[in-house]
Amino acid sequence: MKKPIKYPNVRPGIWLLIPIIALSSVAYAEKLPARIVAAAVQTWVRDVTADNKPDAVIERIEPYVADGDTVAYIAHIAGGGFCICGADNMFLPVYLYSPGGTYDPEKPHHKHFLADIVRRARLISDAESKDDGSLDRFAETFEARAAYWEALANGTIPKRNARPRGLWEGPDSMSCHLTSLWNQWSPYNDLCPELTPGADEHCVIGCVAGAGSAIMRYWEWPNTGVGNDSTIYNYRWRTTWDTEPLSFYPFKEDFNTAGWSSRLKWVATAGGRLEMNGYWDGSVYNSAREQLDTVSSADSTAFFTALDSLWNRLTMSSKTCRADFGTTTYRWDLMEDIHDDAIHDAGDTAVATLCYNVGVACEMDYGIWGSGAWEWPMVGAYEDHFRYDLDVDYVVRDTGDYASGTNDMIDEFQWLRPVQYYGWEMVHSWVIYGYNRTFLPDSVQFHMNSVNGDTDWVQWDEVYPNHCFIWHIAPQSVVRFIGDTNPGDGSPDDPYQNIEEAIADLSIPDGAKWIFKAGSVNTFAASSITINKPCTLIGRNAIIRKE
Repeated sequence: MKKPIKYPNVRPGIWLLIPIIALSSVAYAEKLPARIVAAAVQTWVRDVTADNKPDAVIERIEPYVADGDTVAYIAHIAGGGFCICGADNMFLPVYLYSPGGTYDPEKPHHKHFLADIVRRARLISDAESKDDGSLDRFAETFEARAAYWEALANGTIPKRNARPRGLWEGPDSMSCHLTSLWNQWSPYNDLCPELTPGADEHCVIGCVAGAGSAIMRYWEWPNTGVGNDSTIYNYRWRTTWDTEPLSFYPFKEDFNTAGWSSRLKWVATAGGRLEMNGYWDGSVYNSAREQLDTVSSADSTAFFTALDSLWNRLTMSSKTCRADFGTTTYRWDLMEDIHDDAIHDAGDTAVATLCYNVGVACEMDYGIWGSGAWEWPMVGAYEDHFRYDLDVDYVVRDTGDYASGTNDMIDEFQWLRPVQYYGWEMVHSWVIYGYNRTFLPDSVQFHMNSVNGDTDWVQWDEVYPNHCFIWHIAPQSVVRFIGDTNPGDGSPDDPYQNIEEAIADLSIPDGAKWIFKAGSVNTFAASSITINKPCTLIGRNAIIRKE
């Protein structure tokens, strides 16, 4: 099934950094040498991707190692930017491309794409070991990828596939005008619950709330919400040091510089003691477990036993986080693409109010070092509290539904509707708001807002895919959609067939936005048409003309 690559001569000077990641072993054959990956990715960045860099140079390539096996690479671009790459010709050359960002192993979306590569490698390895024919369905895909890798590594671009007739009527590349580069910290989290009293130690907003807030700012809707809701923030505390016996120093090398001095420490007195103090929530506890250095199984057990004993003796408390959506006015006019002013202003309060309210609405489990929520409660939040159309829905498109999921998202962007995506590997949510059709084995790139201040181009693999997203997100009534193949009511799931159908609908309020599908030709039968109410017509490469 594998096709060997003809290795080109690549100039020396590629740096190698090898992080060892504690994951289970993944075994698959014919991994690509780092110099081949660097050469192929350099060509890809120069000539294939959206936001390409014609003079790009891969100055450093960093293997991502799982128990001794290189499963992916991080390719760093001179002058800024990086790619998360495949390491085998069964995989795509690039899964995430950041034109100007910096790789951070702690960022959830970076961790997600690496973890997803590992997941896919395990599935392929398992299928290969069973030799049950389950990979046969991907045979043509793997063959095309091997040839693609070879061409890229040799500095050439294969002939692009023909544009399918009758499909992709919209642009080959487009993005919605979503410009918020928000993150999860101050000032966005200024109204989230505080852990240590008086310490200005607020919980982060949570990625589900961050993604939902960015989409709402895109629509600048609603002006006010509906109803009220609450969620519980659980935490624990004590004001004096508590101790448990532990005979060895358990922590990683950078532990003492990571902000633990007031909460957790080890002392050598009395044969060794683990000590705990201060205010804790679930995110702090989970992080404490991750501070353990590589030790024997017996030492790991001793550390976790001591940690859990101290944790269980903390005093348990909770706070009720309430939001009254119906009495809140969302000040879209004060919100900006980036809020990083040194002086707190009304815009900071406006964006903090939005992020907090969305967090409460989606049942956020708050934490100072990580807040989490399932994505499907956002469907109810959009519909019940923020006046979004009842067509909003959460869908899963996995193996067998890859093309359907990809086409569904592209269709959303052509209707100028961003989607809220969910990455299961690291349980992270972000916004997808555009696409770039390559007509190469990469197929489609998607434009991503990470909710951590980044925008990247990402690709999903048709080999063992896993699409999960919220779609049909649009304000109720005040936005209508025009340009479907059949008559409809103008909603996201059932657009009007043509503009005459929209004009005839007396339920459309004054000032509504009429959105035409990108690339559509919208005809009318009458000799002329008159729109007799104020509205805004919006579209991308859309045409309105007489039949």
